[in-house]
Amino acid sequence: MKIISRSEWTSGKTGSNGTYRDVLGMVAHWPADGYKTHSGDRAHVKAMLQSYRRYHVGTRGWQDIGYNFAIDMAGNVWEGRGMRNVGAHCASAANPGANTRYVGVIFIVGSQQDLTPKAVAAFYDLQKEVLKAFPGATQVLGHRQVRGASTTCPGNRVLAALSGQKPAPSKTAPSKSGGKKGQMVGPEYKFPMPSDHYFGPKEQGPKSRSGYYPKKFSGKTDRQWLIEFGKQLARRGWSVGKGKTWLKKYGNNGYYGPEYNALIKKFQSNMGLRANGALGPDTWNAAFNQPIK
Repeated sequence: MKIISRSEWTSGKTGSNGTYRDVLGMVAHWPADGYKTHSGDRAHVKAMLQSYRRYHVGTRGWQDIGYNFAIDMAGNVWEGRGMRNVGAHCASAANPGANTRYVGVIFIVGSQQDLTPKAVAAFYDLQKEVLKAFPGATQVLGHRQVRGASTTCPGNRVLAALSGQKPAPSKTAPSKSGGKKGQMVGPEYKFPMPSDHYFGPKEQGPKSRSGYYPKKFSGKTDRQWLIEFGKQLARRGWSVGKGKTWLKKYGNNGYYGPEYNALIKKFQSNMGLRANGALGPDTWNAAFNQPIK
């Protein structure tokens, strides 16, 4: 696809807010700049991008415009920080590393304006390019859907327009365990523990919850939540349980050990996540809030 170079609208230097790690997908934004509607005219879009950059650099003290790309209502894709530079668009105190996990895209759309079909199509064409660089980046979120975010961005109209589209397929190898690709299954549970906790070996301290010393989180013990994770993978088509492919010896008993470690690593690998065996918020979200690959 053709992407309009940043040199078409600015000569300012760019920068990067860190280094990408296990990119999960794309986050959609809108400007909320008081405009009821925005034109797809290039001169207008250029002026808007320049104004956003002035605000981000001059007022907020950022290195550059916060977004990686922008899409106008004519369906043009504009380069912001580009593909390889981490943006400044969705991190928060509750989720400070979010910018390193997502590519930020702003739609230059007004507060009373629907996305055009060309703008939506351009977004999903751009997703194909993102997947070439980051094969696991299958998520499509609005800013307010990012964990820890407190915002109305990108507005109901943008979310409604994007929700009707199917994400492009990932190049990551799919699970061999079965299940229907693209299907959402099971309850959409949020990660039940604090974001700095994870399910892991009992030897790794109080933030690593193993089920051996039960403690309640969000109404259930950590052991019960680990069992729920095993059930969710079974819903997704994995052969999980005593005598089956995964958790074969002890079954889905909620006590973290080598069998859970192996299962979690395999699931992480299939979902394009770092395969470390630690069941934290990103792995949990991939199981409960992402479609089957």
